[in-house]
Amino acid sequence: SGAVTAVAVVNFVLGGLSVVCGGFMLLGGAAVTSMMGQGGNLPGGEQLPAGMPAGMIGGIVMIMAVVIMILGVPMIIAGVGVVKRRQWGRILTLILGAIAGILAVVNLISFNIVGILVDGGYCALVFAILLQKQFAAEFS
Repeated sequence: SGAVTAVAVVNFVLGGLSVVCGGFMLLGGAAVTSMMGQGGNLPGGEQLPAGMPAGMIGGIVMIMAVVIMILGVPMIIAGVGVVKRRQWGRILTLILGAIAGILAVVNLISFNIVGILVDGGYCALVFAILLQKQFAAEFS
């Protein structure tokens, strides 16, 4: 059905964006670390907060980038499973949908509108489609 294929496409898009954005963040973190190692200031000429070791900001950004990239990979894998109508793809997508629901609540607490819309929308889409009997029957 088109609805199940739409879930797979959303998995591919969000997973791919996570990997690409994580890659750009990794490059940005490396650039900040390099600037700090050369005694430079932050962009805009700002100084680091007192007591913060040089390059710590870049290191934190790089760690966050790797986490974002790692979280994107299961979405791509789940997309493949859903396209092939494999039960493991459906289960993995439901797990990722639950995680996205939790992240939507966290984003709600921090008033992150984009996070609420993306994570909440993904969670709603996944559960609204993959838990219906007619679509679940495609994964036998």
